[in-house]
Amino acid sequence: MRAARPGEGKRGGFRVIVFFRSGDKTFFQYGFAKSALANISDKELRVLKRTAKRLFSFTDVDIQDELKNGRLIEI
Repeated sequence: MRAARPGEGKRGGFRVIVFFRSGDKTFFQYGFAKSALANISDKELRVLKRTAKRLFSFTDVDIQDELKNGRLIEI
């Protein structure tokens, strides 16, 4: 997902990685300026996919535990 930088639009903006499943939860994972990194590597993509799979396997109790211990932050 691309996000606009205030006053500059999407061209000079950010890339934002979110894990989204319709009717389920959404997890914000990572954001970076497009000027700092053009895109993620194939290796990073594989890691992100494994992370998404793990997060979507969490029960509500698991998520509450992760929030309580600071491993997840609700935004």
